[in-house]
Amino acid sequence: MKRAHRVFLIVGLVLVGLLVALFLQPTVKEALAPTPTAAWIGIEVGDSGEAVIGPVDIDSGTPFRLHAVLEARSRSGESVFYTEAAALRVDGRRVESERVLRWDLPSQVRNLWFTVEGVSPFVQLDEGQSLDSLRFQELFHPEWSTGWQVDGVIDPRFDDAIIAELDEPVPFGTQRYQVWIEIFDSDMPLLPRERFKSQGAEELLVRPSEFPTVRVTLPSARLATAVFGLTQIEPADEAGSRVLEQLAQRSQEGLVFSRLYLLRELLGNSTADGEEWQRLDLQADLTWEGLGAGDLIQVGARWVVLYRDAGEPGRLDALDLCFDFEQGAAIRRLGDIFSGEGEVEWLALSGVANG
Repeated sequence: MKRAHRVFLIVGLVLVGLLVALFLQPTVKEALAPTPTAAWIGIEVGDSGEAVIGPVDIDSGTPFRLHAVLEARSRSGESVFYTEAAALRVDGRRVESERVLRWDLPSQVRNLWFTVEGVSPFVQLDEGQSLDSLRFQELFHPEWSTGWQVDGVIDPRFDDAIIAELDEPVPFGTQRYQVWIEIFDSDMPLLPRERFKSQGAEELLVRPSEFPTVRVTLPSARLATAVFGLTQIEPADEAGSRVLEQLAQRSQEGLVFSRLYLLRELLGNSTADGEEWQRLDLQADLTWEGLGAGDLIQVGARWVVLYRDAGEPGRLDALDLCFDFEQGAAIRRLGDIFSGEGEVEWLALSGVANG
């Protein structure tokens, strides 16, 4: 009996070993793995260790990372998520840790990263023209990694226009992202077996509030800095109510902006605090002690938002920087906009217009 027992035991162990070896075969392991269904982008802010699927708002200077997320359906019908993020939040809820997986299958994965942007920094609508033709484009970034995660950057295609003469990056603005997750068989490394795309240009117009978006703003001027990277659209002088309603809706969704609606938002935030316009002489010895980033300066119909003391330290002068929204959001020097003698109107908004 003991010998027969040993024989059965040995046979059993051999069968188990064969089953394990069979299971570890690449084709079998792939066949039993969850079935990929969709691609998403998770955004991790700072060192939070948690990636959020959806838009995020952060202060300028805060680092962030983009994580490719491949949703898959397990054999039990449950959704699991392949990603290198330590934790994941979907629809405002944290996903259970056992459903957040690292890719460990024989197939190879390559991730292609895109930004989704407007086609121009500035559009002037003709009379009778509407926003029905509003479109966005998907811009491939081959200089980024093809891995599961990349460092986040705010770098719109038309940033040369918004930097003007300044040789420095813009540390704020709005940027939207897309990822293509490509799965390759190990014996066919040039042609992907499957490709899954996260939300792109078409979905942006349908579900803007859900799109993977990073808004980086200055706390003292959130409204003014959030529109950098967006297309400015200005209606014709005789624009009808439908065009104005479309522009208002798309502006509220954060897809575009116009000078009129941005100014209304800025002034709407100020009236609650009882702020009033004051007259100032730019030729006088004005100092930044009473002014601040986010304040409005206006002469006639031309207005700007103060940004930074870049001229004589502590003194408001022609070399200081401001946000200008004449034809696309731009950073310019005060002297390039207001010159000569005369008074300007000033409205203190720093710390008020935080959106």
